[in-house]
Amino acid sequence: MINDRTVLAVRIGQLSDITALITIQEQCYQGRAPWHRQPLVNEMVNNPDSLFIVVYDEGDPVAFVSAWFRQGECHITNIATIPSYSRQGIATCLINQITHIARSLEMKLMTLEVRLSNTSAQRLYQDLGFEPETIRAGYYSDSNEDAVHMVRELSALGKI
Repeated sequence: MINDRTVLAVRIGQLSDITALITIQEQCYQGRAPWHRQPLVNEMVNNPDSLFIVVYDEGDPVAFVSAWFRQGECHITNIATIPSYSRQGIATCLINQITHIARSLEMKLMTLEVRLSNTSAQRLYQDLGFEPETIRAGYYSDSNEDAVHMVRELSALGKI
């Protein structure tokens, strides 16, 4: 649990973090990891546009974000914070870090998908400047649930 004296370690994801990424997903998604070991390895090794940022508390993985940076767009592919650390600002911090990187790479747009039923995440993303754009029917293969495609313009926000 985070308190005033908690110092979290934040670092760029590496192959040595794969097990941690799976553990975080399993804690967030009812024991399932939507991204298994091989797709994660492929993203880190074979996709030069991909970036992972992982958060640890005293060596324990607690959150991560992954994103693609290509053709002027930053697409957040996954963001997860284990339940005992949720609603403590970690996801906001991770999105702000990705936003800073996107701006430094002169990306014009940020996008993400979020489950239609995940209204708390939708509110967080809206608070961070994302706007709902479209509904993607049947987007999530595990449940056939629809996704809200959300967009954030970066060009109007100026450079940091």
